[in-house]
Amino acid sequence: KGRTAFVGPAAYVQYASVLRYGVRPFRCGLGLLPQSRHELFGLGTAFTACLRSDTSYFMAKFVFAATAVATAVVVVPFTVLAEEERPPAEEPPHEAAPATENAHAPATENTAPDHAKGPESNLGESSHHGEEASHHAEAKEGEEKKEEAEEKEPDWEVTGDFVGGATTLDVLRESKTPGERGFDSMRVSAYSLVVGVERRLGERWKVGASIPFITAYLSSRTGESEGRSAQLIGNLELEAAYIFARGEHWELEGSLGVALPTAGGKEQPSAEEFSAEPEGEFKFRSIDRFAAARAASFTRGLYSSSLFESGRLGLVPRVAAVFRFDKLTVSPMVKVENLIDTTGDASEKYVGEITGGVRAAYKVVPYFEPGLHAFINARFTSPAEFDALVLEPNVRFPVGPIIPQVSVLIPVAGDLVDDKTFGVRVAIVGEF
Repeated sequence: KGRTAFVGPAAYVQYASVLRYGVRPFRCGLGLLPQSRHELFGLGTAFTACLRSDTSYFMAKFVFAATAVATAVVVVPFTVLAEEERPPAEEPPHEAAPATENAHAPATENTAPDHAKGPESNLGESSHHGEEASHHAEAKEGEEKKEEAEEKEPDWEVTGDFVGGATTLDVLRESKTPGERGFDSMRVSAYSLVVGVERRLGERWKVGASIPFITAYLSSRTGESEGRSAQLIGNLELEAAYIFARGEHWELEGSLGVALPTAGGKEQPSAEEFSAEPEGEFKFRSIDRFAAARAASFTRGLYSSSLFESGRLGLVPRVAAVFRFDKLTVSPMVKVENLIDTTGDASEKYVGEITGGVRAAYKVVPYFEPGLHAFINARFTSPAEFDALVLEPNVRFPVGPIIPQVSVLIPVAGDLVDDKTFGVRVAIVGEF
């Protein structure tokens, strides 16, 4: 498994390194592909030394860390699962039970060979064995039904997901004095609650819906405009999911979400559009609501942009998997958010984003499950840009059908770091 298992993640990181840092990380990584899993431990020192020649030490550590993370979350699950799911060896047939002491005792007048006992004796013996087999089959069937009842997933899932945080945005400010209109740097405190419900249909299908409720307060960083608040309801998203492959310890699921453009607010004009007509009629309250929705999306790390984009229809295909290793659960996911303008006024008719991440959680005790969610968001339509790499340490407290969770969203790279964005999540899931 050594060569095959590690070529995939290493090649992926090398490709990513070419895009961001040039040719040398690719050449270093290509020359250091491990030939077995034991060689992985020496990869860090060699890779870092290779990169040092024309790359900063920090960059070398960053690329090696990405290699290690990709290997841990992609290779290890498949390797362990492959070993766990090997078919068990067939048990040898049970040998006949040893004869009892009575079998060695001499025959008495009451003992006789089988053919001398008559048909009634044989009938009684076969009936006795038949009853034992019947009881055994019933007990086994009862155990199987009990296990199926325990493993059956709940039909309904209800979610309440609250995130509060802050970010920085440039928002068009209103002024009655001619010539004083313009964009102002605003610190936006945003609070959003996403309510969702999901229904399981049979063994493989799931359908669901979710919608956010948003409130925000905008305060000027320059003092050139007064603080103000805005409230709105976001886009209603409908989703259908299908589990198209599964094993004893894993599942692979695909889904399609459609976000209907129900959110309030109106996208503000671009700097070029405003310069062309600075005294035009602008709906400033709608612009504030748009800014509130955008800020709510930022505080969530741009993980679900389709819920918060005013005036856009969202089409979101997604592929996700779940791997279970005793107390450890690993869940990778990737999705593409296609955001299509429905107003005819937006400067960009189509915006495309890709979001990918991995969740890992470890059940320490039945009611305490710490974990980490790491994900990225990047825009692939012009202008293409890397928006965020976010780390979300979290703790879940499963108590029967109720699962509370608390976490902190920390952007560590991308534009959200420049905007000084952060978020705190408090969520609860109920399964019925």
